[in-house]
Order: sequence, then structure tokens, then C-alpha cells
Amino acid sequence: MMQALTLALLVLTGTVAVWHILFLSIFLGLVDAFDMPTRQSFVVEMIENRGDLGNAIALNSTMVNSARLIGPSVAGILIAAMGEGMCFF
Repeated sequence: MMQALTLALLVLTGTVAVWHILFLSIFLGLVDAFDMPTRQSFVVEMIENRGDLGNAIALNSTMVNSARLIGPSVAGILIAAMGEGMCFF
């Protein structure tokens, strides 16, 4: 959220530069390196019945891939309607 807010503010104020995007991309990569394994380990801990683990993992994968499919479509509509800065908000 901090990365998206920073990028939105930079775009809206017109001060964004290439090094900003590189730095924020590296920052997001580092955050994701810890975030994704943590989220995946919580799926295993949240399941009471181990027989439901396969279904929980499949549901988690479906949600992640659905977001990857729907997110860019919504972003394209927001960019067309309001601009890049508002899309990052």
C-alpha cells in the first residue's frame, strides 16, 4: 500500500522519474518475497481438517489468479476514465 500511495503521489504531482519507478519496483519485490510465503503458510494453519487442505490451496490459487485476470481490466478502465495517478490510488 505504501508503494502504491507513493507512486500515486509522484504521478499526480508530476514529479515521477525513472529512478522512482525502479526503486519502488525493487521495494515491492522485497515485500512480496516475504509476503507471499507468509500468506501461503497461513492457508495451511487456518485449515482445521487436513482433508480440506487440497481444496483450500485450490481456492487460494483461484483467488490469486482471478485477481491477476480481473485487476488489469479494472486498471485499464480506471486509467481511461481518471488517469494513471488515480489508478494507483
